[in-house]
This record gives sequence, C-alpha cells and structure tokens, in this order.
Amino acid sequence: MRKTRKVRLPRADQLGRVGLAGRLSSAAVLLILTAAIVFGLVVRIEDRDRAAAEAATAVAGPSTMTKDGLVRVGSPDAKVVVTVVEDPQCPLCRSFESATGPALDALVAKNAVSVDYDLVAIRDRSSTTAYSSRAANAGACVAAADIGKWPVWRRELLNQVPAEGSPGPSDQDLIDLAARIGITPTPQLTDCVTTHRYRAYVANQTEKAIAAKLTHAPAVRIGTSPVTNLTPEGIDAAVRAATARQVEQSNPKSEVK
Repeated sequence: MRKTRKVRLPRADQLGRVGLAGRLSSAAVLLILTAAIVFGLVVRIEDRDRAAAEAATAVAGPSTMTKDGLVRVGSPDAKVVVTVVEDPQCPLCRSFESATGPALDALVAKNAVSVDYDLVAIRDRSSTTAYSSRAANAGACVAAADIGKWPVWRRELLNQVPAEGSPGPSDQDLIDLAARIGITPTPQLTDCVTTHRYRAYVANQTEKAIAAKLTHAPAVRIGTSPVTNLTPEGIDAAVRAATARQVEQSNPKSEVK
C-alpha cells in the first residue's frame, strides 16, 4: 500500500522571514530603478547643457568684444554708447565713415561717448564670393589679434568697398591689409581669416540684427533710440540729447510735497 506523503506547511516564524526578504527585495529593486532614472536624467541634463555650451561657443565672437559681440571703441564704462551697424560691402557705410567718422572719433577722444560697432553681412549677394561675410569674419579675427588697431582696420576696409557684382578682395588681401596697418600676420590670424573661424558669429550677429528690424546699413542708435540724421551735426545733437537725459536721470528733481 502506497504511503501518502505529508505536506508540511511553513511555520509562522518562517512566513515572517519570507515576507521580510520579499519586502527587502522589492525595496532594492525600487532603489535600483530610481537610481537608474535619476542617472538617466542627469545624463540628459548634462548632454543638454553641453550642447547649449557648444552652440554658444560656435556663435561667440572674440573675448575682446562686448558680451553682445560688438567691437567697442572708447571707454568700457561710457554712459552714452553710440551703436553703429554696418556691412563691409556697403558704399553708404564708407560715405558715413568719411563724413561722420571724424566727429565720432572726436567725441570718443573727449570721453563723451563710446562707439560699439556691430559686424553684419546683409550684402553677400552683392559680391560673387560672399565678401560681406568674409570681411566681417576678418574684422573679428583682427579684433581678436589686436583690438587696439581695429579702428584703423575698419577705416581702411571701408576705403576699399568693392564694386557691386565683383568678387571683392580675397582672404589673402584681407590678411595683407591687416599687415599694412601694423598687425603681424601670425599663423593664428592667417588661419582665422582663411578658415572663416568666425563665420557662425557673423551669421548670428546678422540674424539678430535682421530680427531687430534692420533694413539697411549703416544704422545708428543710441541705446534703443535710432539716429536718423547721420551727419556730424545730427550725431552731435543726438549725443547731446542723450547726455542730457543721462544727467536728468542721475539727478531727478525732488518731488513737491
């Protein structure tokens, strides 16, 4: 006769041990999943921040420029700042420099103003070699190499605005121009100009200017106020008005009680 095997049920203390082990195992799994999720989020945030930093670096100008990517001529602490937006291919920019440049230089020399120059390229189609972008890039390279000689560079550059539809000066011509005004054509400068190191910076400055409703060059403003009279007299009047506003804001009239 076959014996029936007895089934032994776990004792109460054994059930307690099994329940505790199960709970510990579930907690461990939960901790592992939480750690994996947190790690994944940290990696994604780091990747996002790295991509943002790389994008910012790609469109950044030289460290010698202002935080807005402008070339400042004059005191960095000037209370009145004249901003000039110009394109190297622009004949009117050359005319503006010839007529009004000396007046601006005199105001800078008296510490009455500083001038910020915004390098844009809105006239690339006027040449067969995207001269506007190439020359603006070269201007950024010069600012990086010797910011003190940049004003002379700009003046000489505008003296040779190429004819409409022509290729314009080559990259080597731009390097030679820098050398003629006393900037050593180091390998770094040559590489910067010929590889168009600041191409993305110029494109970004141009896009920002267009987004701000730029329709022509040169465009001049003091603060956010556009200056429409670009003659020496017009610039002087605009600067005097801006200076008066600065004085009024720093010395407000006492309120009548």
